[in-house]
Amino acid sequence: MRYLLIISFIFSTLFAELSPQVYQEWKDRADEVVDIKVKELKIDIKNNIEHIYAKAEVLNVTRSKNGLKKGSKIGIIYSKTHKRPAFIVGPSEVLTLKKDKIYRAYLNKSKDNNYTIAAGGKSFKQE
Repeated sequence: MRYLLIISFIFSTLFAELSPQVYQEWKDRADEVVDIKVKELKIDIKNNIEHIYAKAEVLNVTRSKNGLKKGSKIGIIYSKTHKRPAFIVGPSEVLTLKKDKIYRAYLNKSKDNNYTIAAGGKSFKQE
């Protein structure tokens, strides 16, 4: 029985995810909390990494530290891998945006005036 518990613990940590409290902290610290509609989308895949480039329209603003308003046009850039290495704890996989879909987005402004994910795998929620 002891060995079964040890093995269960080891396998549960192989694919561990961050706690819900961590995601909530990230959401609370996000510069932008907005509802968006994806207007354009480009996805490049290199070395098993998706590089997502989206242009979106802001439909509703809950919070904005950068002055976003309804109707603002923004660029969103982020990357995602499809496999997390074993024994690595980390955030859940972020959604791949889809054209013409609406999302609640938790974003931060990047140095190039685009926006990037602020809450790991919980940065987008499809509405």
